[in-house]
Amino acid sequence: MLHGLVAVYLESRWHRLDPRGNNDRVDARFTLHRERLAYVADPAAGEIDYPDVLFHPAPVVLDALRGSDDMLALCRGGLRQELESQARDTA
Repeated sequence: MLHGLVAVYLESRWHRLDPRGNNDRVDARFTLHRERLAYVADPAAGEIDYPDVLFHPAPVVLDALRGSDDMLALCRGGLRQELESQARDTA
């Protein structure tokens, strides 16, 4: 499952923010000094963290979202698990 972060451009650089929010186990409050993601990708579990800030949404993600009218089916396998390198148009 792909999960998107958001980013803001402050003090001459991009800062990724995690919109999943905080709870009693997660502290993802924004700071300029270090990145705080709600959850860190686990490469041993096949998870990938793409550190680039994409200026445009990845086409594979847009195609999946636009081509589906069933959110549960989309979650069960309609989204790509990784981005193709040629689709990564960075800012």
